[in-house]
Amino acid sequence: SAAALLYLTAVIVLGRWLGQGPIFLAAALSALTWNFAFIPPLYTFRITKLEDGLTFGLFFVIALITGRLTTRIRAQARAQDAGERRATALYQLTRDLAAARSADDVIRAAVTRNTDVFGARPAVLLADSSGHISLHPSAAYDISAMEAGVALWTLQHRRPAGRFTDTLPASDGYYVPLIT
Repeated sequence: SAAALLYLTAVIVLGRWLGQGPIFLAAALSALTWNFAFIPPLYTFRITKLEDGLTFGLFFVIALITGRLTTRIRAQARAQDAGERRATALYQLTRDLAAARSADDVIRAAVTRNTDVFGARPAVLLADSSGHISLHPSAAYDISAMEAGVALWTLQHRRPAGRFTDTLPASDGYYVPLIT
């Protein structure tokens, strides 16, 4: 019936914005509402005929499947958009690096693309021959003395450290040594 299509459409539209759990709930609510309003005896949740029970079950399954498919399509579209953004950023970084004439140009390009793609505030720290580190002027992030200590540890041990790692995880930043 037209009412059943309307309920299915609502579940599909909700699938555009909601995840799997809310879609399951929407499918269940739409099936129950349809049962309550359109399957005899009306205004009860009882189903007296086998064909009405089968119709109710089929309605619920169709609502659930279409809602889940819509959610999956949305997730795939987001993943494809993210992949496209990364590919574009990689192309732009490659172009910027090819045009770079100095180490400063390379660092500026890396900082700019990192900011564009990840929304990060990267900082590049350079070590001199005596092991002292200094912040490159292109940095979009200023670090404290404690954070500089984490960066120095990373350089000395040649391993990532800081946030999202098992080494010094209380740090504000994530530090990766770039050894040449």
